[in-house]
Amino acid sequence: MTPVRRLSLPLLSALVAVLALAAPADAIVGGQTTQRDWPHMAAMEFRDAAAGDTEFSFRCGGSLIRPDVILTAAHCVDDTDSGGTYPAANFRFLLGTKRRSAGGERIAATQVLEHPRYDQTDGAAADIALIKLERGSSLGRTIRLAGPADAAQWQPADPSTVIGWGAEFYGAPTVPDDLKEVTVPIVSDAECAQAYAVTGLFAGTPDAATSVCAGQRQGGGDSCQGDSGGPLMVQDAAGAWIQVGVVSFGLGCAFPTQYGVYSEAGGDALRGWIEQNASAMSTASATTAPAGGGSGGSITGAQQQGAGSSALVAPLRTRISLPARLSSARVARRRGRLVVTLRTTVALRRLVLTLKRGRRTVADGRRAQLRSQRGRVTLRVRRGLRAGRATLRIRAVDPAGRRVAQTRRVTIKR
Repeated sequence: MTPVRRLSLPLLSALVAVLALAAPADAIVGGQTTQRDWPHMAAMEFRDAAAGDTEFSFRCGGSLIRPDVILTAAHCVDDTDSGGTYPAANFRFLLGTKRRSAGGERIAATQVLEHPRYDQTDGAAADIALIKLERGSSLGRTIRLAGPADAAQWQPADPSTVIGWGAEFYGAPTVPDDLKEVTVPIVSDAECAQAYAVTGLFAGTPDAATSVCAGQRQGGGDSCQGDSGGPLMVQDAAGAWIQVGVVSFGLGCAFPTQYGVYSEAGGDALRGWIEQNASAMSTASATTAPAGGGSGGSITGAQQQGAGSSALVAPLRTRISLPARLSSARVARRRGRLVVTLRTTVALRRLVLTLKRGRRTVADGRRAQLRSQRGRVTLRVRRGLRAGRATLRIRAVDPAGRRVAQTRRVTIKR
């Protein structure tokens, strides 16, 4: 199971016909088996025992940014059915090898943390997640995230390198055993957005604040299925490799003008969240990780408060997370609108509520603040609202200034 957000469409021949330049027929994705060591590279392996899986299988890539913390893509850990992340027990990581079938070490995961801005229904922004390992890697070495001083190293047209075990061509039924790499130029935000707007075949256009694009205008070099979560890298002024992006999405693989889109891990919008939470997760291993390995599942504020509680989970920034708890959320119809009654343990501000049926938003609403721990938010109903199950996503800011979020399943009655 290798979910990479690469749009599958039956209109490939039509796409090639309308683009000005065609990819070379023998280019595949333009990569080659790497001859270099990339000690920060990790292979994510996944097993969903609840769904009947008996073996782990390759799923995504990732990079070691702390001895016991992996940076990857949010859509690699996101459970679209539950509206949250998969339990940490579903994941383990292979490190210290370029070949998935030989060598290296496998380490279980104990915690999963998804960026609060990531939205599984459109996924055009903040597609990043952090995963805590049960112990530090003995074979891997960390990679540094790009910072403000490195800005000159990844301007449009500058070369960048992406690595992964992903498919070697669009729609390939299998992924390679050996780690591969490809060099592609950085593309400006304006050119990338225009390219996706011209084809009009992908609804989630790149978010300039949280994304960076890379690829060749004529196609022929790109990341592909299975590369999600892996690093996009450049060399700093001293020649050391640094990470600027995380493989996120694209239309097909190596299509002309349809550049690869990467979450901008080295940019101002995401780097602070990554560094702060990675440091907190790494130093908090003694207090947040269950003893004995990856059987403890994903540690969230709800679990720290006790089984069965419902919580707005704040990002882990300290050793002990103190999330704002959501005691209840009730949805009722009133004169053609939906009114959500919230009861929380603290006052909240900048509330954004979205009600979705599958991938479609059927109602949404905002409220500047809840002055007390109880209040109502009126949702504007869109077309397509009908009785049945739906997903209510609540985002807000708590009194400490932390972004908090929760997704809940609700029932809409006639």
